[in-house]
Amino acid sequence: MDLGVHNRLTIDQEEYCFDIAFDDEGASLLINSNEQMFTEKLRSLLWFGPVSTRYKDIFDMYFLCQKLNKEKLQVCFDSYIYKDEEMRENDIQGILKRIKRSFNDRFYRRNLAETDKKWVDDPVDKVLNTIVSFLEELN
Repeated sequence: MDLGVHNRLTIDQEEYCFDIAFDDEGASLLINSNEQMFTEKLRSLLWFGPVSTRYKDIFDMYFLCQKLNKEKLQVCFDSYIYKDEEMRENDIQGILKRIKRSFNDRFYRRNLAETDKKWVDDPVDKVLNTIVSFLEELN
């Protein structure tokens, strides 16, 4: 995150939005936990399936797999997926079924391999297999 001022520089920067909480000591920037970020990306993928074009989310999820607290993740799954009446999945088996269907779609895999949103060097097969394996460990 860059909070500096650049008077003479032209820099391409991504814009991030944060919730800001105010208290007697000043303003605090609130960001989502790794578990919440992973769950929100997963929720989007479950919702859209293989027609999802949020390819960067897959690489983010892959990266986050190594940084998640499984107990906290289960709480997020419960809140954002299982108890959401708009979602079809109500357990990890349902999540795995939908994720595997999306990841096995040849058009989705091709688009994922060709995207310019890939920010990791690992092969797409490894990325997808790692996410599936991680989710299977939650079973």
